[in-house]
Amino acid sequence: MTSFSWISILALVCYLFLLFVFLSAKKTKVIRSFILLLSSLLLAVGGSFLMRIQFWPSVNFWHYVSLLGILLVPGAFYAFFLDFLDEKAGNGRYFWLAFYGLLYMVNLFTDFFIPTPWCRRRPPAAYSLYTGIPGRCCRCWQGQC
Repeated sequence: MTSFSWISILALVCYLFLLFVFLSAKKTKVIRSFILLLSSLLLAVGGSFLMRIQFWPSVNFWHYVSLLGILLVPGAFYAFFLDFLDEKAGNGRYFWLAFYGLLYMVNLFTDFFIPTPWCRRRPPAAYSLYTGIPGRCCRCWQGQC
């Protein structure tokens, strides 16, 4: 493990502590949406960490777990803010969760937005290489997707 791994471990411990505290609390609408937010952050950080250490079953699996967490964070933040501010006409929460879920499904089958990293092992560490992201974005901005 590198020194950057400790940042992920510390974030995982903090998110797990907060999650267990709020899971044992009385469930209100705000607490349920905050649990959703903590769970999505836990998926993002945990998937990223387990991908970095190349944990079983595969790097690709943890890449998609982390990507699911990353894409759930904006919708979970939006739902939490609506519940925290006690907004009654917050029907957009389902739209944004469905929108980011659709983005995840598109990326799951096509690797269009964030491709799966290539893993290389060179002692003493393993490296993950992300290729194709800048070129793909430039082609899309030029209308050549």
